[in-house]
Amino acid sequence: MPQLPKEPTVEWRRRESERLSSGRYEKVPWHDQNFHQRSPIYSMHYAHIDMEGKGMVSFTPDERRGEADAQTVMKVRKYLRQTFSEFMSTEYSYNESSMDKFVEDWACKLLLRVAKTPVFLAMNPDHIRWVLEHSRNIIIDGADPDDTPSEMKHRGCPSCMTYLPERYRCKPIMPCEIMGYGDLAISHVVDPDNPMLVKARCIVWPEKKLSSGYVKGRDGWEDKLRVGLKALGYTEGSMYGAKMYRWLNPNNDKQLIAPYIDFDGRVKDQGTYLEITDGDGYSAGNTDGILSQCRDWYCTSCEESFSEDDWSCTPFDDRICEGCYNEYYMTCDRCDEYGSKDDACSVGNDYWCESCVDGYAFYCNGCGETVDMDDTAGDYNGDEMCEDCFNDDDELHRKDSCSSIVRIQTETVTVARCGCCDDEELSREEA
Repeated sequence: MPQLPKEPTVEWRRRESERLSSGRYEKVPWHDQNFHQRSPIYSMHYAHIDMEGKGMVSFTPDERRGEADAQTVMKVRKYLRQTFSEFMSTEYSYNESSMDKFVEDWACKLLLRVAKTPVFLAMNPDHIRWVLEHSRNIIIDGADPDDTPSEMKHRGCPSCMTYLPERYRCKPIMPCEIMGYGDLAISHVVDPDNPMLVKARCIVWPEKKLSSGYVKGRDGWEDKLRVGLKALGYTEGSMYGAKMYRWLNPNNDKQLIAPYIDFDGRVKDQGTYLEITDGDGYSAGNTDGILSQCRDWYCTSCEESFSEDDWSCTPFDDRICEGCYNEYYMTCDRCDEYGSKDDACSVGNDYWCESCVDGYAFYCNGCGETVDMDDTAGDYNGDEMCEDCFNDDDELHRKDSCSSIVRIQTETVTVARCGCCDDEELSREEA
């Protein structure tokens, strides 16, 4: 059982602070949040993830145990509810429903951090196809499978290689299937609460224990895959020399099928198989599933010619070089679609396209920022307000009846009072 040696001392707060700052304690996900630092237990509990990594919270419940260096371990949901219910209700006007969501959100973040997620390898075409199909976001209310739901539990790791087969020129084949007949495999992790949802994936070379290093994932799952591959003995390395199946396009027998490959390189036709190489060969930079001859192109943005190696690989009708793409274009962090930087908007730490901002974000008049709709605190004077602005203003209150946000008003009432009848109000004025 991993544990730290006991260090009893009356200056136990300094001891606990040093353990947190040095990393001997793994901080809970809410450690740096405003609500936590404002709470009365911030300088008492020194909460951290339990040393055994069971997804529980270890904390100091009182002065006596602090001096004895004796922590209490509690299940995360029980700790959150027992510790913060009254405080969140008083300070942030949380009701039962909002407290349930608060507990579940933070519990999931802690459990996700400590979960030991197994890594799977897809090594045949059928398994690879399954991984790609289940990397898409879970469809909600008939939405396009390439859309990105805001709910973490519905988000997979979609990319240009997880489109519906009809979008590829090699339909009904999905381009990555040709890896299943060669040296490469697709490593992946799935959500333990939903085994039909792939959360992160990466191309690997099992025989050589090599990872391409290009992990597709989000919400922290990409880190779990990297850690899992490292535990299996994988290191990042070159994929040059790896063989893939030589598969002709069923719709045009003069074309060869190949996926878009993230890492630098080309594909050489060896007659009976395809080989990834850093020399001459075909371009593996297409998103339509077909190899193309490497050649010089003309950039319609800067009006300069460029090599196919410098193509930005955008779905635009016009060819755009990588330099112009980086300067003028972006990929929306929400829907993964390409667009102009002129139309992009900062939402938190991400950049969203105009369409996603219009549908899933709002402008907060309090901080002047564009905020994810999931982070709205409620309506304030006819406008949406973000949670940070609401939490930072002690004079605001969220009404339980309608969820509207109002400014607290204090009034001074002058009354005439006796012992035999009700008070008589003489005057009322704002304080």
